[in-house]
Amino acid sequence: VETSVVVALRPPAGRSGDTASGRRRVQPPRPRRRPPMTPEPFDRSATAVFERFRCDAARWVVPEGFADPTQLTTGDLLKLMRRHRQLRAMAWFRLGEWGYGSSRVRGLTWLADQRLQGQYGLDLAASVPIAGGFYLAHPAGCAINAHRIGRNVTLVASITIGIRGNGPGPAIGDEVFIGAGARVIGTIEVGDRARVGANAVVLHDVPADATAVGIPARPVPRRDAAERT
Repeated sequence: VETSVVVALRPPAGRSGDTASGRRRVQPPRPRRRPPMTPEPFDRSATAVFERFRCDAARWVVPEGFADPTQLTTGDLLKLMRRHRQLRAMAWFRLGEWGYGSSRVRGLTWLADQRLQGQYGLDLAASVPIAGGFYLAHPAGCAINAHRIGRNVTLVASITIGIRGNGPGPAIGDEVFIGAGARVIGTIEVGDRARVGANAVVLHDVPADATAVGIPARPVPRRDAAERT
C-alpha cells in the first residue's frame, strides 16, 4: 500500500518543467521577435538627390548649424565643397545614390563607393536611404549600414552603424546625434532627437528625446525633453 501511494505522488516521467518535488516549474515566456523592417519608398531621382545634398551643404554654412538650404546657390555649394572635405565626401555619396536609383548608370555607384573608401576612409553604401541634412564631421573610420537615416542627423567620428545576424540594420530617426566611437548594432530603432554618447554600444531601442550612454547603452531621459512635456 505504501508503494502505491508513493508512485501516485510521483510526476509523470518525461514531462518538461517538472521538478523532483512534484511541482511544475513555470517556464518564462519567450521574447517576441520584432517583425522585419520593410524598406520604405525612397526617391532617388536627380532632383530629389540634389535637394538632399543641398540640405547636407546647409549644415556646413555654420558647422553643426541649420541654415536655410533654399538660399544656397550653385556657387555657394561649390565654395562649401572646396572648403570642407567632409562635404565633398557627401557629394560622392549622393552621386552614388543617384546612380543606384538609375539602371543606366550603375557603374557610377561602384565609382562612388571606391572613392569614398579609398580617399575618405568611409564605408557607406549608396543603397542606404539617408534623408537630407546629414552631417558627418569626420568620415574616416566610419562604417554605416543602416536600414534608414532620418533628417538632420549628426555623426561625429569612428562610428559603426551595422547589422547583427541576418536582420536589417538600425533605423535612425530625425535630428539624432551620435557621438565619437559609438556602436549602434542590430535591428533596433533610435527615436527622433535622441542622443548617443561617445563610445556607447547601443544594442536595444532608444526612445525619442532620450540619451543612451554606457556599455551596453541604457537610455536616460533628457532634461530638456522633460521641460517640453
